[in-house]
Amino acid sequence: MASRAIWLSQRTSHRVDEKVLEAVFSRHSRLSDEQRTAIEHAAGSERIAAVIGRAGAGKTTMMKAALEAWEAAGYRVVGSALAGKAAEGLEKEAGIPSRTCHHGSFDGARVETSSTTGP
Repeated sequence: MASRAIWLSQRTSHRVDEKVLEAVFSRHSRLSDEQRTAIEHAAGSERIAAVIGRAGAGKTTMMKAALEAWEAAGYRVVGSALAGKAAEGLEKEAGIPSRTCHHGSFDGARVETSSTTGP
């Protein structure tokens, strides 16, 4: 997994247009500056991005808005987590279909550690 993350970190694609982000931010006016920054980071052109925060910091709320941005940009979004409970929470609370990194399969297709697949 680490070698795949390094490989992904050297690639770019999947950027969400600034106009799409601004539209999402206008619909989610209660997002904090930190949450907006995290969305901009995750929706950037890097193939892999990490968002880290303590419990209750607003990661799930941020991911709901990020999901909206990615889908508005035409991407199919899937989540991946190390723990089954985390994948379950991401799917249940943020609405992002998720699996563990070990499972890694959606509709029979292999999903690597990237947060999105192309439009």
